[in-house]
Amino acid sequence: MTDAIIIQPWYQTLVDELKDIIIESEFTARWTVVEGWHMVGKRILQDEANFTNGGYTLDGLSKQVATSLEKSQRTVEYAIQFARKYPELNECPVGKEASWHSVCKLLSSPSGETKQQKEDFIVCKSCGADLTPPKVKCWHCGVSFEFKREDVKRR
Repeated sequence: MTDAIIIQPWYQTLVDELKDIIIESEFTARWTVVEGWHMVGKRILQDEANFTNGGYTLDGLSKQVATSLEKSQRTVEYAIQFARKYPELNECPVGKEASWHSVCKLLSSPSGETKQQKEDFIVCKSCGADLTPPKVKCWHCGVSFEFKREDVKRR
């Protein structure tokens, strides 16, 4: 019975539409995380004067905020750097494969530009983070998964 269904034109249309929905929702999820960290950075920068007037350094600020948010100091520093470098989110040169990880890589590159060389990557099915093989545990959400060659993408 299942073999008869998969050859039906309506079934192929259904599968194609479902794939489109999944691709778009994964992009939306990754982009929402990027937007969120941009807003975090902008909000911290709004109160930067309160910290510097109080004698705190940006390093001290990011450390305290990270502790209060239960996030890493590096992530908070990237959020601040991201908002400072790209006050308007649409100025950030990340494309359709945007993720918080790709933004952090952009910010940590010496030139501040995206890499032109191609590299293999895999997208975490749980949170959408870009992972460079052969990682089998997501740096972002901690989910472990089986590395499959067919999951590898090229950019």
